[in-house]
Order: sequence, then structure tokens, then C-alpha cells
Amino acid sequence: MLYLMNCFQGLKGIRYEHDKGDWIYDANISYKLNSQIALSVISRNLFNHEYSGIPSQLEAPRMWLFQFVITP
Repeated sequence: MLYLMNCFQGLKGIRYEHDKGDWIYDANISYKLNSQIALSVISRNLFNHEYSGIPSQLEAPRMWLFQFVITP
């Protein structure tokens, strides 16, 4: 039981400070050049907001993905 108490030390304080939730924005933009070629830009966590889905697990910062698709 002592182990569990040490694992969750400060949990009550974290939940009290972060009780309103977070708004995390993602964005996807895609453009089809012709019937075979498409370009995409995808962003996760667009404004690079630090957040945690669960206490002590900080989520990844902003991510950009550039995609170039060719279909035969």
C-alpha cells in the first residue's frame, strides 16, 4: 500500500490545478494536384500546448507530417 501512495503522490494537487480540461487542436490540409498526385500537410497539437492525458505522462509536442501520394 505504501508503494501505491508514493506512486500517486501529488495526484490530488494536479487534479485540483487542472480541473478545466485542455483544448488541443489538430489540422489537416490536402490538395489534389491531378487524378494521380495529392499533397497533404497534417499537424497534431497545432499550438504546441503541453498537456497530460493522465498525471505524470506529458504528451508529445507539436508534430508535422508532410505527405506526398501517387496513385497508379
